[in-house]
Amino acid sequence: LYTLKLDNNILSYLDSSLFESFENLKDLDISNNLLREIDLTIFFNRNQLRYLYLGKNPYIKFKKNSTKIRLESIFTLDISSTSKKLISSIDLNSSRKLINLDLSFNELNMNDLNSIPFNNYPTLRNININGIKID
Repeated sequence: LYTLKLDNNILSYLDSSLFESFENLKDLDISNNLLREIDLTIFFNRNQLRYLYLGKNPYIKFKKNSTKIRLESIFTLDISSTSKKLISSIDLNSSRKLINLDLSFNELNMNDLNSIPFNNYPTLRNININGIKID
């Protein structure tokens, strides 16, 4: 399986075991749901994952003891309309292949934006910061 689209549902929880057999998953879309909790281990050792859509999950929080997500192979990352906690849980320094980053419609402050190492992405071509509420 290369593509899994679970977007535009009313999912509030995803069991991490759901993804265990999808070793070749390249495209995961879990956007526009009502996810309340997610185990970040879902994303560990996902070297084939290229497109990750987490946007429009405004209530998302993470299980305790989760560490930062390293997304070394990601080309496209959508974390629009989510939470500051989600953005801070992603190790953006590890995302050297990133081409498209969507941060739109989040509440960020200047420190949040300054902490994102935009100049560390040699392949970054598109950044969406539409509707950001900078405080």
